Amino acid sequence: MKIRLIVWLAITVLTSLVEGQFEYFTDDPPDDYFKRKSLDDCPIRFYWDMDKFNVHYAFGGVRAVRGEFQHMAAIGWNNSGSIKYLCGGSLITSKFVLTAAHCVADGEGKPPVTVRLGDTNLNSTEDVQFSQQAKSDHSWNFPTTK
Repeated sequence: MKIRLIVWLAITVLTSLVEGQFEYFTDDPPDDYFKRKSLDDCPIRFYWDMDKFNVHYAFGGVRAVRGEFQHMAAIGWNNSGSIKYLCGGSLITSKFVLTAAHCVADGEGKPPVTVRLGDTNLNSTEDVQFSQQAKSDHSWNFPTTK
């Protein structure tokens, strides 16, 4: 019981120390984003681009809506003048994306060139105003083993 209390207290203190130091998303949502007009407005505001048959793209999955997973990152490589997104990751601080080890290079050994956050459809440019893209600086931190 004492250990749980100490861990909880440490997390609370550390959280209060770093709170407000990082600004994760600098773009604000539209003014009426959080205002519900009626129960019928959800499909208009959040599911406007859903296909009529609700086809799932992953087994047992449901299409993500704009703004639902803003911490998710698409990691991209140059591919004949365009960007090809081959890996994903998670934004863990304002400067770092956590990803799998095999995502540090593509099949040709080239490092990724860009990270895209907040985009739920990488095949469309309709929602680009709601996403952020940053150049990758290839800061890979590998653990040391002995």
